Amino acid sequence: MIASPAWKGRKYAVLGLARSGRATVNALLAAGADVTAWDERREVRAPFEGRVTLADPAEIDLTGFDGVIVSPGVPLNTHPIKQHADRFGVPVIGDIELFAQAREHLPPHKVVGITGTNGKSTTTALVHHILKTAGVPTTMGGNIGLP
Repeated sequence: MIASPAWKGRKYAVLGLARSGRATVNALLAAGADVTAWDERREVRAPFEGRVTLADPAEIDLTGFDGVIVSPGVPLNTHPIKQHADRFGVPVIGDIELFAQAREHLPPHKVVGITGTNGKSTTTALVHHILKTAGVPTTMGGNIGLP
């Protein structure tokens, strides 16, 4: 988990608590951020009770929020969160953008980013294997490996 001082004292909403959403909430909490989180499934929200404010960011006043982090499974083309956040001037970002904001506060490192529609997990696993076999210290992250 990455906990960046860039997030300390800031206020974020996380929409979607599947694998990357849970990791995002935990990283923000570890960094000292104020977190509001939501998932439509009650059983997914339950582990966060008492640790975060549980509220749907598409239905609350977002005044004072620094960002809404939307999990990859939330369809921004049909979900109302983007329009709602825009009304408050709050950026809607993904977990990758949040990580990018933290990079300058982390020890020197290199990142290989893999994007696309199909084959990301396979390509990620292959690149990780090649680097590891070559003796390069590496960690695989994202929706495969470390979230």
